[in-house]
Amino acid sequence: LLFNFKEAHDSPITSVVVSQDCECAVSGSLDHSIKVWDLKEYRLKHTWANAHNSDLPTIIAMNKKGLVASGSGDGLLRFWDVGDFSYTYCLYEAHDGPITSMSYTIDGVHLVSGSNDKTIRIWNSQTKEICHIFNHAHDGYVTGLRVTSRPDNKALIISVSDDKKIKIWDFNRLEHLHTFHDAHSLPIASIVLTKDNQFILTGSEDNEIRIWDIDRKIMVHMIKNGSSSEASVTCLEVSSDNKTFVSGSTDKTLRFFNLHYSKTKMSIVDSNSISPYSLVGHMVIRKFLIDEEFMNPKEFINKYSTIHIYPYDWNLFHLIAKFMPSRRNLLFGCIEAKIPILADY
Repeated sequence: LLFNFKEAHDSPITSVVVSQDCECAVSGSLDHSIKVWDLKEYRLKHTWANAHNSDLPTIIAMNKKGLVASGSGDGLLRFWDVGDFSYTYCLYEAHDGPITSMSYTIDGVHLVSGSNDKTIRIWNSQTKEICHIFNHAHDGYVTGLRVTSRPDNKALIISVSDDKKIKIWDFNRLEHLHTFHDAHSLPIASIVLTKDNQFILTGSEDNEIRIWDIDRKIMVHMIKNGSSSEASVTCLEVSSDNKTFVSGSTDKTLRFFNLHYSKTKMSIVDSNSISPYSLVGHMVIRKFLIDEEFMNPKEFINKYSTIHIYPYDWNLFHLIAKFMPSRRNLLFGCIEAKIPILADY
């Protein structure tokens, strides 16, 4: 945790974004306000009070030019300029229900919005016209979405819902690509993507933040967002340098985290209770790195019980086998969260 803006709003925070230059963050809240924060001096820069006339959450998005879009239960899409703190224009009756989520495309031209009406809509922020509607996008309310551009120039929409699903859509072809079912134990409330377009971060009413690999279609990490069992992760954002992410919560706290990827690490864990020799295979667990600590292997496996089995990699098997000192040891080799396990079973 890097820094806290305690009591940043008078009510729970429902949305937060970070500018491309990492100099400011913008947050929305149930107190109807939108606030701009200085991330160099850690202070409040500006407040738009009564931004929406609704008791439902205020949702915001910001493009690379500093144009902030906001939506709420009043069904309006409003636009604000962070540069001069001005209010620019409004799109009326943008959805048939409360607006719950929105995200700009990488060029800042199109805005994608989600709603309690279970639709996802694409808007041109320059012409102020609607381009497309995904009807019945989710079984429940659309609670969050993001738009990203892949190395192959394929633009993707990633959406989450209180139906506990994460869905991936092709922005250009306007079609559904993939669904993560039961991604959290409770409704998903927030989503953000890393700036390299490789990972999805989701927050939920279960007060957990989970990280998903887009290419491999798996979960690679999970952390608790504070100690409260009753709080919910309502919003997430990643800085443009991909080194920090920030979460907002119903406990009225902004939390800043270091974001880094795992490095190759080898560890040997002793065991006294394992019998004939076998290769279990590649496994992916909810952890980036294996701590270099000795623990009972069965306790380790029970602790990280959500695993996915992958095909054997025999080259890696022979590499790791050289480090196997005896038949009574369990060796973990962690390479980008892929865990080959050699065990006496």
